[in-house]
Amino acid sequence: MTDDLEKWVFPIAGEPLRFHVRSRSNPAHKHLVDLGCYEHKKRPGIFNGQCACEDFAFHLKKLLDAGAFPNDKTRCWHIKQAVKFLAEYTVSKLHQMTTAPAKPAPAGRVVNPDSKHGRLRYVRN
Repeated sequence: MTDDLEKWVFPIAGEPLRFHVRSRSNPAHKHLVDLGCYEHKKRPGIFNGQCACEDFAFHLKKLLDAGAFPNDKTRCWHIKQAVKFLAEYTVSKLHQMTTAPAKPAPAGRVVNPDSKHGRLRYVRN
């Protein structure tokens, strides 16, 4: 995770698609971003996200309400930062999961690949 993102984006515990993102004009203020909002009507599963900032409320929301396809032109800076944060976090977790060493079989047992029906089973030593 880049240090820059961690200074701007703060995940909300228990809500994996919601974040607080600092305002660039007033870093003491944080905007609520919900990435699970504004699903495209013709392409289910494609989400734009929603933000509590003025840019989204007064400009971008109108485009989405008119049926615009979610893209960088319909996302404010805060939504884009939350998407980047989530992408980097997800890649990091997937990398950890795929590179973690395999867990050994429980002590005192071996895997018998010659069991019935070709299934693996544990047998006592």
